[in-house]
Amino acid sequence: MASVDPTSTSSTSPDGPLFSADAAFDGCLPDVPQRLAAVLEGLAVGELRSQGASIAEQAQSTPYTLMTLFTADGLLEALEWANAGQPADENACLWLAYLRWLRSLEAPWPEAAPSPLPRWLDAAVSNAILAGAGARATRQSLEALSTGAMGEVERPVLPEAQEPDVVLRSVVLGLLPTGWKSVTAMTVNGAAITHGHPEAQVASVGAALMVQATATAALRGDPQPVHRALKATVEILPQVTRPGHATVTALEAVLSSTQTHTHDDAADLGTPVGSADADGTMSMDGAGDESMPATGAANMLAAGIRAALDRELHGGCVLDYSPATDPAVEALACALAGAAGGLTALTGAGRPAVPEALVETVQQVAARWGEQLGVATSDSV
Repeated sequence: MASVDPTSTSSTSPDGPLFSADAAFDGCLPDVPQRLAAVLEGLAVGELRSQGASIAEQAQSTPYTLMTLFTADGLLEALEWANAGQPADENACLWLAYLRWLRSLEAPWPEAAPSPLPRWLDAAVSNAILAGAGARATRQSLEALSTGAMGEVERPVLPEAQEPDVVLRSVVLGLLPTGWKSVTAMTVNGAAITHGHPEAQVASVGAALMVQATATAALRGDPQPVHRALKATVEILPQVTRPGHATVTALEAVLSSTQTHTHDDAADLGTPVGSADADGTMSMDGAGDESMPATGAANMLAAGIRAALDRELHGGCVLDYSPATDPAVEALACALAGAAGGLTALTGAGRPAVPEALVETVQQVAARWGEQLGVATSDSV
């Protein structure tokens, strides 16, 4: 990973392309740490909203957020090495971070795995989130890491793994100030550490690109940043060299179902799609008679984006809407709301009581992110 030049800029035109091959975030790099905090906090808010967790349960109710925190810290370690002038293997840093996540769960340690040195996050997580949280929600990641081997694109550990936790943990890669090609390569390789199915890898790229494009569009003042980001992502995603037909098709269906909607006719959309049916499916209005199960990486990505889009088109606070019954779908929807509106988008009557220790950990991650990017963070982070 190359060291970061905080003065690097590109076009800031509201109508300009959201993706560049070389850089990201136009001249808005100082705003990126705050968006990172909002995306991470959005994951936690979404998980807790969907589960309706009581205060006593909340420490065990954010498995996706927990693994994403370790993803961010793995990227931070790579940035630290790069900024110190040392070559950094981002994938090795991510693998070691995921092994530290495995250790935080107090899972049996794989004999073949190295024992990574602890970092600051390990102690912070032990205070913020109870050990053992989320083993079921992150089952395939746990299984892959327990082999002691680092999965690679050409040498997968679990070739058929495509559960959605890999999509959620990949959102933070979209907040690296690098072009879409670098983000894509890092996301595919990072996903392959545990998830060998190409659809899981392409869906992870879709999540990272959605976050990057949503934040970019919002910082340019676009009134519908999620919708604009989806259009840009659908254009880019087919260029990923991994097979991802199901992911691309699912996102195209979401886009076609909302292509003509504006704030003026959003009221005609009906019940917000953020509320999943009792059987766990997300109805795809305008996309034929099919419905989309909120399971699997590609389908969860599409369902989460659709929930975020529906709320954006209806207007108002994202928390005004009933949460999706699938925690992964709601987590992604709220993470995209954070990318679009920052931390203020996650306030309101519908906000659950996120544990203060978890909020503080998120703020520390964002502050360290800003330090490594060479930008000051705002007091709100």
